[in-house]
Amino acid sequence: APQLFVQAIDSAEMRPLCDASMNHKGFAVSPDGKAVAILTDDFKMQLCPVDGGTERTVPGTEPALGPLGWSDDGKSLFVSGPSTIPFKIYRMELATGRTTFWKEFQPADPTGIMVIRPVTITPSGKYYAYGFIRELDTLYLMDRDRK
Repeated sequence: APQLFVQAIDSAEMRPLCDASMNHKGFAVSPDGKAVAILTDDFKMQLCPVDGGTERTVPGTEPALGPLGWSDDGKSLFVSGPSTIPFKIYRMELATGRTTFWKEFQPADPTGIMVIRPVTITPSGKYYAYGFIRELDTLYLMDRDRK
């Protein structure tokens, strides 16, 4: 399972950021750089201090909501569930785990969109950017009896 490590710039030494293995949904570094939010393998949102302090699980975490980024005040996270069309983003309060709908979006032409990822949000929430995978095919119809 994926795991994050901390390494000083002037050293080759590395240490695990936290004990938990993270889920494939990624991680988000706090605005002050002192903590990292991860979704663990058992679908709990965990805050891991970069300095090696005690990890904290966000109470009431809804399963499968992965971190996209922190708010500028450091009190909440922008999170998302599975990639849907339109893509939905929620705001999760770190003190309570309370999650509220924040925004949804999709490309102007959603034809063939398979997945919307990655999604990046500024801490103010004023700007966001996203990528997507589009698959388009051509279907040919043949009439074997036509000469």
